[in-house]
Amino acid sequence: ARIIVDHRARRDGANIGRGLATRAHDLSRPIDATMAGALATMEGVRLPVRTMPRTMSADVEQYYDAVEGSIDPGKLPVATGLADFDAALCGGLRTGSYLLIGMGGEGKTTLIGQMAAYVAATRGPVLVAEKEESRAAMRDKFIANLARVSLAKVVAARRGLEGVDVSQDELAAICKALNALDALPLYLYALD
Repeated sequence: ARIIVDHRARRDGANIGRGLATRAHDLSRPIDATMAGALATMEGVRLPVRTMPRTMSADVEQYYDAVEGSIDPGKLPVATGLADFDAALCGGLRTGSYLLIGMGGEGKTTLIGQMAAYVAATRGPVLVAEKEESRAAMRDKFIANLARVSLAKVVAARRGLEGVDVSQDELAAICKALNALDALPLYLYALD
């Protein structure tokens, strides 16, 4: 959410700058009115709230507080199983909702699948809600991700399609992934 607010503030600032440049060159407008209008518009821009960066000493203190039982372990970040992603999130996911935005085919479902499977296996129940895909399509993507097999081959194996060559090893990986997915406390919710 902070990134979205930051990008919006930057976009608003750029738009105000372009408008100010255009109006400042317009000799038919008084410059004091142009500047006053720009300042008033800039005051309406919502700026992102800056938080202090986490420090190593704060993380160590939080760890010992959790070990000693002085803070609720549920307040600690939840590791996603993706080391670089966890590092970028200062330890993992925190309580609350996360919104993942991107164009089609950029890997959003793959990322969510990897994180959801890991968290379900290590921490407990996970609910994944999808607005645009069916539950079957989401399940196929999760299986493809776990089996490390292309989505086309998972769909072909499930539907018994001819013309798509699925090897015995790939079929075994798909079956193993299907069993692993069914064993996880992972719930897929879609509009269908």
